[in-house]
Amino acid sequence: MQQFLDDLAEQWRSQDPTHWRDVIAIRFHPGETQMAMRWPHGCQLTIWEAEAAKNWAVVEDHHAYRQTRVCQKHGVARIHVVSGQELDARRLNLQDLTEA
Repeated sequence: MQQFLDDLAEQWRSQDPTHWRDVIAIRFHPGETQMAMRWPHGCQLTIWEAEAAKNWAVVEDHHAYRQTRVCQKHGVARIHVVSGQELDARRLNLQDLTEA
């Protein structure tokens, strides 16, 4: 799982390596709050996937979903990932995930 998260962070960073300097992918567990993390620089992060279903997007080629919070000004991105298997096991869908 950690390699998968590292790969997602690297994919994001590679979009524009000079801009995206602080990128971390984190496994998200349903029920926990995303805002419990401290955001660097006191940034007000916005959700990148704002047009997707409940702000979560499918991770291509995986049974997983991501929600990326970004600060364009500081080049910060936090990618929260939840596996489809975990959602299935808990009988949840994307609408059930905690909104921060």
